[in-house]
Amino acid sequence: MVSEPVKRLQESVAKYQATVATALERLPTGVVLTLAASLENHLRNALESHMPGLSSKLAKDLYGTGPLGTFSGKIKIARAFGILPAALAAELTKIKDIRNDFAHSEANLTFQTPDIEKQVRALEIGEQSTAKSSQEIFLKAVSLATSALIAAKKS
Repeated sequence: MVSEPVKRLQESVAKYQATVATALERLPTGVVLTLAASLENHLRNALESHMPGLSSKLAKDLYGTGPLGTFSGKIKIARAFGILPAALAAELTKIKDIRNDFAHSEANLTFQTPDIEKQVRALEIGEQSTAKSSQEIFLKAVSLATSALIAAKKS
């Protein structure tokens, strides 16, 4: 016969294991959101390096609810001003779309989810190989995009 404290401990352990399993299943979401946020920050830095007259008040007006308030807006403005080449802007848009799917889905998306895998394999800047997983392609694409955004920053 199992004592009450041992029974409660077993129940707690079972709940903890379920929580860990859920977190591990959702891990791709955290990876995608974190890397996309980092890319967006690099894009913001690249944009701001081309704005010598940017004051904190103007930055508040441009970001937030302004034209640079979204990842999409930043991509379009950077492209319009020639800060990003068309190919990089297209890749950032694809990454943004993947990010949005992960962020707004009620389903547990993974890199093996058919629509996500299709979108990732459509990325052109990641190394494409049938031996590579979708996650590896996504990580490589984000890495290359980050390097390109760092290079786009005006010194």
